[in-house]
Amino acid sequence: MGGVSAVYQRPDVLVYPLANGKLTIRHCINRPFTKTARRHTLSLKEAVFLEYAFFEKLSIEAVKHEYRLLEELLILLTNSEYSLDWPSISLANVRGSYRLYFWRHRNPAPAPRVFECYPNFNLIRHKFGDIFSL
Repeated sequence: MGGVSAVYQRPDVLVYPLANGKLTIRHCINRPFTKTARRHTLSLKEAVFLEYAFFEKLSIEAVKHEYRLLEELLILLTNSEYSLDWPSISLANVRGSYRLYFWRHRNPAPAPRVFECYPNFNLIRHKFGDIFSL
């Protein structure tokens, strides 16, 4: 029986030190979790996770403000009105993370595709921390 193989080289984890914390960008592959299902197709999608860790504890209002600023920056960089997923937050001295829901306008625009984004992230990756902290 024939098979298919693929090789994926995960990009390096990017860490940007900021005045009020650090920004970390991680890549991973999303795939179906079941091994028993027999399919004729397989869909793999790369996902990018952004972690923004603060040196000081923030109020929920401050976290929402920072999240909105991040979403606005990504709108400017991607030229897309795509709304980010709800943020996950971690509480000081509490294990695990929690999904933070709050009122906001969510746009149904599709996620931007890599070739539609300007500037290409690879062109600005070395300065992204500086851009982010402006």
